[in-house]
Amino acid sequence: MRAPLVAAAWLAFAGQARAAPADPLAAELEKAKAEGFSMKRKLVVPAPWGGRLATYVFSNDAEDFDRLRTWHVKGGKAALVYYEASSSQRIEPDAVHAQGRLPDLYGDGSRALAYTVSGAGRTQLRLVRFLRGGAVPERTPLPGGVLQDLDGDGRPEVLSRSTPLGRFLTIECGGFFSMAQEAQRTTIYELRDGKLSPASLSHARWFDGHIAQLEGELAGLDPRNTRRYGDYLSAALSLYFDFAEKGLPRQGWSRFSELFRPSSGDPRPVADCIFQVRGDLRRRLNVPEQWE
Repeated sequence: MRAPLVAAAWLAFAGQARAAPADPLAAELEKAKAEGFSMKRKLVVPAPWGGRLATYVFSNDAEDFDRLRTWHVKGGKAALVYYEASSSQRIEPDAVHAQGRLPDLYGDGSRALAYTVSGAGRTQLRLVRFLRGGAVPERTPLPGGVLQDLDGDGRPEVLSRSTPLGRFLTIECGGFFSMAQEAQRTTIYELRDGKLSPASLSHARWFDGHIAQLEGELAGLDPRNTRRYGDYLSAALSLYFDFAEKGLPRQGWSRFSELFRPSSGDPRPVADCIFQVRGDLRRRLNVPEQWE
């Protein structure tokens, strides 16, 4: 009887030896669950320097905000290398991660994470590079940012839309009031050699297409009939910003002045208001007085 008992004991020991090691992230996932978070998205990829990078987005529906964490997992240990510090916001990984990858967006051998944080009516794009030494978050603000391959070379550019004049630009004179909420400046950046670099001047063709789109919108707007002065001003200012990004701010201001001027049939108070608003915008945009 002794031999079968010894054999059984040995088989039990061997089975324990072959058992898979505990997942080093298990405790972190349980902790998130205990705090009321559920897993929303997971990206786990091999790290070029060994081990794997595990990015998790957790959602807390009761509190209406998300949490993002990235660990480097190697040798049975999980080291937190990055977390999103913002609170009370929703987090969404960019579409570039649709296949579950962390691509080399910067062209330097690193792995990159791109995601948006949304809250209080605003959206920001965040970019993070993961290197052997840890995480390097991008410091350049990228409001309204998205990744798009604008020139068809297979590498995405960053397209960011800011509101230099504020989110709630108002037009007000006398009894007239309107608001231009969509006066956006589009800026293009390239990701090359480990850097995020301004590149609007290299993408004139994209701006030409966007200018044509804005001209079409303006042609379909008659603010004197629809009272949509805010929409009209937003499109006209966005057109000016496009010219400025192309390196042609004077041409842009000239076109803006053509679009935003009183007509011969406007009452004197309306004409005075338009000139007042245009003069205020000239000052706020630092447009030289000699530009018409």
